[in-house]
Amino acid sequence: MNAARATLLLGLALVLGGVLFDVPPLYVPGIALALIAVVARLWTGASARATALHCRPDAWSIAEGDPWPLLVELRGGRLPRPGARFEHPLLSSAPAVGRLGRSQVLQVTLRFPHRGRWELGNLTVTIADPFGLHRRRVQARIGGAVLVLPRIEPLRFSGARGAFSGEELSGSAVRGESGGGFSMGSIDFEVDGLRPHQRGTPASRIHWPTVARTGELVEHRLLSGGESPPLVVLDTTAAGDEAVDRAVRAAASISSHLAREGGCGLLLPGEARPLRIDSWLRSWPEAHARLALVRPGGAPAAPARLAGSAAIFCVYAADRPPAWTAGTGGRGFLVGAALQGPAAFEVAGCLGVPIAAARRAPARTEAMA
Repeated sequence: MNAARATLLLGLALVLGGVLFDVPPLYVPGIALALIAVVARLWTGASARATALHCRPDAWSIAEGDPWPLLVELRGGRLPRPGARFEHPLLSSAPAVGRLGRSQVLQVTLRFPHRGRWELGNLTVTIADPFGLHRRRVQARIGGAVLVLPRIEPLRFSGARGAFSGEELSGSAVRGESGGGFSMGSIDFEVDGLRPHQRGTPASRIHWPTVARTGELVEHRLLSGGESPPLVVLDTTAAGDEAVDRAVRAAASISSHLAREGGCGLLLPGEARPLRIDSWLRSWPEAHARLALVRPGGAPAAPARLAGSAAIFCVYAADRPPAWTAGTGGRGFLVGAALQGPAAFEVAGCLGVPIAAARRAPARTEAMA
């Protein structure tokens, strides 16, 4: 029995007891309780019928961990509301709903626990009387779905742990133009178009005719080996959701940094051809969206082709490196949470260890066992 019915029955029982036992003092509380139950029902019902919601989504994609604001137009009638609040499974914060029935525009905030595609469903305003006896719900469909993109985290380097010497991943570091970073000094480069000038690039790389013609500082973009840029490969086999989310964040962060420094390729689970991301980041939105939809249990469809890449970043979610990493020729990095050894960098809770060094060092799990 709900509270409203119990209150009404208690009021009627008090009135009936006063009549049967000739106790007039029972009339007042009995009638009061019955009136409260009836008035609360009528008030909440009338207020709910006069209330209408209209949702105004602002964006359909958001970075992992960021709040998603939603504007809500709330319209009401002349009758004041007894009390109301917003409800949604993903609701993070919401302002108080005014008791007056006039229209108002409010902003509520939703938060998504992890990356992926989230159906929004309905937003609800629950109208309830001050005593909590009656509740009426008014719903409005938000519409569509929000794509939560994996978070981009910085790459941190430590000279004490490996090939990097405390530098941020800059163009000079990645290209082997300074003492730190992943050295590609032994790889031949060829010119492959132009890109915006990166700080630290030597003057010999600047394309002076374009500077003279447009006044915009640009430089030659180089490709290693005359073949392909660095390749980021993601493997999500034999891992749970949390480990896959961590690996996806690592792959997204590495791809974003490498793309800004000259371009890279991204090979996702189940795909045979990598997606090329140039230094202008023209295909980065597509790559970022595809990373958001990666699911556990996938491996690259054509690992045999990896040996021809200039440098490979093998990002995996399992406790052990996948078997296909043996065909990389020892060039590049293994990136995983269960690695140990002379790590060159750390990102999203994963260590990046040169492949040659990782083969000589046991995994963390094996060491603890």
